[in-house]
Amino acid sequence: MLRRPRIQAKWPLSDGDIYEYCQLLAAAGEHASAVELPATIADPKDQPIIEAAVAARVDVICTSDVHFEARLVRDYLAGFGITVMNDRELLAALR
Repeated sequence: MLRRPRIQAKWPLSDGDIYEYCQLLAAAGEHASAVELPATIADPKDQPIIEAAVAARVDVICTSDVHFEARLVRDYLAGFGITVMNDRELLAALR
């Protein structure tokens, strides 16, 4: 994700920077084993994100992925106490 051209255009990170950032995330994070759930999102590549978020009991999924904007997806996640926010919404909520 951090190597995508549009991300690199905004934040030109070296492979070393990306590795270091991922190591920081791994050290700060907690392990959670995803649980298989019914498909609830149009893009099957996004389903593991939902499953991991539910298993980890997160409060927020921060994404700009349009598939997470669907009312069905938001309502489903809300049933687990999970709110979907984009980066601006999350930053505003944290201030």
